[in-house]
Amino acid sequence: MTIVTLSIIFMVDSLLRFKMEQSRQIKVAAFDAPKGERNSADFRCDGVADDVEINAAIHFASNVSLLRTKYGTNKWFQSASEYLTQKYAQVEARMENTFKFVTLAKGHGSVYSYEFSGILRDAGSLLSSVLDTLVRNAMAKPKKHYDFHDYCIFLRTTIPDIHRRVVAVNNLFPMILIPFSALSNGENRPRWWFAYTKVKHAEVNNFKHANQSNALASLAALAIIGSLLGCFIRTRLFVNVGLVYPPNDPAVQSERVLFDSN
Repeated sequence: MTIVTLSIIFMVDSLLRFKMEQSRQIKVAAFDAPKGERNSADFRCDGVADDVEINAAIHFASNVSLLRTKYGTNKWFQSASEYLTQKYAQVEARMENTFKFVTLAKGHGSVYSYEFSGILRDAGSLLSSVLDTLVRNAMAKPKKHYDFHDYCIFLRTTIPDIHRRVVAVNNLFPMILIPFSALSNGENRPRWWFAYTKVKHAEVNNFKHANQSNALASLAALAIIGSLLGCFIRTRLFVNVGLVYPPNDPAVQSERVLFDSN
């Protein structure tokens, strides 16, 4: 059993530190922490109901991830996790590089480009590959081909609150994305997935779907799946990955949502 040691520093540097026996450290930065500490934290508090972020940090410090707990001993799961860990960083780095040319901002969500198209295609393909592996090996009655309908069934069955899980955009904190929010209405396809399929099959007619909003949301979806697989806690772009807030929490109100995924 892993022992989690928690030390709390409030007025000194406004940072909560969680240390594990394996020298793993998880940072939770208070809303008034120094900028450098906030930017390097895994979880950031906004000063309202901060127990959500603190409890999430304890959860991750205990090395508990929902999908890894259930399937982690299987070789196919380990292969999918390693593949996602390796490929995600490459796609995210490309997304981060686009901000040199198109600033990440709520008003720039509809800006489209060839690079956003490539990021959207690669992120969608990576998500499809990972979910296909999970579904293929976890379903009681395997079949030859799987699609987003099958992914939805798997996600909603295995992670009932998937539609409420968020990421916070670190550079624009406390702005968030809720990439699977469309799944709250059954098996509706998120906007970014719809865009991915459009661009994948007929980019010449659908190039405007390859925009900043959809490219970033597809990465947010990957980040959440990665956290559930136990691949990572945060990424270069996202913190508070996979958190579930109470429905009326200020953190998930519409004015905090950077881009709508419905």
